[in-house]
Amino acid sequence: ADAGRDARLRRWRERSGARLLPADRAGLRTFLRTLAEGGCVALLPDQVPAPGHGVHAPFFGRPAYTTRLVRSLLGGRAATASVAWMSCLRSPTGFELAVVPADTDALGDADEGRAAAALNRGVEDLVRRAPSQYQWEYKRFRYPPRPSLDPYKRRPPRDQ
Repeated sequence: ADAGRDARLRRWRERSGARLLPADRAGLRTFLRTLAEGGCVALLPDQVPAPGHGVHAPFFGRPAYTTRLVRSLLGGRAATASVAWMSCLRSPTGFELAVVPADTDALGDADEGRAAAALNRGVEDLVRRAPSQYQWEYKRFRYPPRPSLDPYKRRPPRDQ
């Protein structure tokens, strides 16, 4: 059932010509090759990276495990690429696409924490445009810096 649903979702997402890449080495190689050839790529910046591939940075005031990939790309071969924030919002007549230039200096900051914080601020700015359209059910705070900060764990009620 999940495989069938995933295949339908992939076909729907790729129907306009997009090519979805796996979040693995092969996907990253294709991503980098597309950039090197002058192509256009998109990265979902609020996807939680695998353990060891991110850094904690504030997201709406809470520590969120955030990718280091954007910072790495801006410090490497992709440094000449133009970077923009993009959102696609539902509207009464269909969809509205917004493209806003990103601060590549902040996103590529030598300090991983500052770069990740800049990334999260960019996502926050997009979310604030239409908070009801953000995927709040997505577990953005999945890997807290301390287990006691895990908002997804049920805690016993406090004694009164």
